[in-house]
Amino acid sequence: MKILKIVDNAAWDINSYQALHLSLQLVKKGHTVVVMCPKDSRLAGECLKYRVPVKPFTLAARFGLFELQDYDIIHLYNTCGIGRLTIKKAAAHGRIVYSQLRLDSMAAMMKLKSIEHLAVKFLASCPTVREDMLAAGLPADKVSVLPPCINTSLGRWESAMLIKRMMAVKKEFQIGTVSMDKTLLDQGLFLRIARAVLDRDPSLSFTLVGLKDERIRKLARNLEISHKLDMLGERTDMPEVMAMLNIYVKATMKEEISMSLMEAQASGVTCVIPRLRGLSDYTVHETTGLLVPPGDTESYAAAILGLADDRGSAESLAKAAYESVDHNMSVEVVANLLEAHYEDALSSGWPAQNQVQ
Repeated sequence: MKILKIVDNAAWDINSYQALHLSLQLVKKGHTVVVMCPKDSRLAGECLKYRVPVKPFTLAARFGLFELQDYDIIHLYNTCGIGRLTIKKAAAHGRIVYSQLRLDSMAAMMKLKSIEHLAVKFLASCPTVREDMLAAGLPADKVSVLPPCINTSLGRWESAMLIKRMMAVKKEFQIGTVSMDKTLLDQGLFLRIARAVLDRDPSLSFTLVGLKDERIRKLARNLEISHKLDMLGERTDMPEVMAMLNIYVKATMKEEISMSLMEAQASGVTCVIPRLRGLSDYTVHETTGLLVPPGDTESYAAAILGLADDRGSAESLAKAAYESVDHNMSVEVVANLLEAHYEDALSSGWPAQNQVQ
């Protein structure tokens, strides 16, 4: 198949990650893949690094002012910023497949309804996103769930797992989170959870990865836990970061899909997460992780302390989560599912060119 993937956002986020790693896997399977994205984005750089052809997505392209050759599949990733003219033009050159990875507002979902006649398939990242797409009026036969992938075959995942086993008997018990929340609400919740835990077990330590802001350190000082907190800033070596952790805590009140949660599960780290739409879709309570009421610091603390006291149970949860991700979200598995969706789109008997209005 000849496939074009379009990502209109310059940020390195879950959309860019999925577009890159699924492209690499599809190329391995013999398909021709081109990625269209902002030319100065990290995605463009990563594609060039791995020799995936790149087309620049410009401001003009948002308004349909670009040239396209024909493709079998044109795959759009969460492209709410793209104008309808662009999608209309793309639909004249290939079957449109649309991935919705984020939990967006109903207004954003309604925009998808307005392009329904231009797309052959809509792929939701989780059952919650599918429910929202159906609530917006998209037909059930066009909407399927495709879980996000994680690629542990690239980078330093294997060496990180070896490091994790070597460090297990030497280091303090570490609880960590990853957050780029500029409002600092997530980081503030994590620090309050840390305070509640340290009140009962001062031997534990905490790590915060992501946005580095002096206000976070000030919050930690106000809670008198600064000496128990490592702030690592934004990191690109997530395998090594996860190797340092015993427990990953998703401290947020936002409904979302989290790449750092998937990275933690793929690294064999026990996870404690809020029972929120999206976040909890792929976690089975007391089987692949622990679910707690959102924002309830005492429930978070009780879960963390229970895991710290019962390392055997923590390891069992981590192992089950790792196996679940490996069997359902590895890049090989998800690429096979995506390939099947593409083949279904091609055999649907609905030429996109004839549907453009």
